[in-house]
Parts: sequence; C-alpha cells; structure tokens
Amino acid sequence: MIIVLKMSRVVACMLLLVTMGACATPMSDRAAKVRIVHAASDVRGYTFLGQVVGSSVLTGVMRHQGVENAVNEVLEKAAAMGATHVLMPETKASYWTASENVRAEAYQAPNTP
Repeated sequence: MIIVLKMSRVVACMLLLVTMGACATPMSDRAAKVRIVHAASDVRGYTFLGQVVGSSVLTGVMRHQGVENAVNEVLEKAAAMGATHVLMPETKASYWTASENVRAEAYQAPNTP
C-alpha cells in the first residue's frame, strides 16, 4: 500500500513537470528575426526605439524556461516596435525569485524598410 502511494506521487510529480514544460511561450516569425546583441558597439549608429521588458512567473526548477519566456516576450515587443536588434545584458536565471525579468533596449538598423 505504501509503495503504491509513493509511486502515485512520483507519477503525479512527473505529470506536473511535463505539463509545466509545455508552458513555453512561442515566438512569432517576426520576433525570431530580431537579433540579440550584448555590446553597445553592435548597435552604434542604429535608431534607438525604446526600452522593452519581458517577465515570467516560472522560477525555481522551471527558471530556465522562465528566462526563455521573458526573452521571447522582449523580442515580441521589440518586433512590434519595428526593431531589428535588441541590446540585452547576459541573462542569468535565478532560483530564488518571484519572477524572471529581462530588460533590453530596442534598436532599428539603418536603411531598414
């Protein structure tokens, strides 16, 4: 009886993790074209469009997925502004946090239609 209860808990935990893993925020084709850069020199001469912020409540054991979701949100917002590039500091997932937050600056390359 005890073994059956432990097995059902293990199965329930595995199902929860699989379900949470499916919580990835998909990225549009437009956002996928926005290039992430980490050095200001990479956007020198580009037009600054504004600050963009993305966040996700996935933290703890799901922190890496949370950061990915937040980055995808940043790219979606930047693409909506017409950005070709985002200047984003290196992002690290934090285990002990209430949410994952990513900040970036959106830029448009010269001669972009």
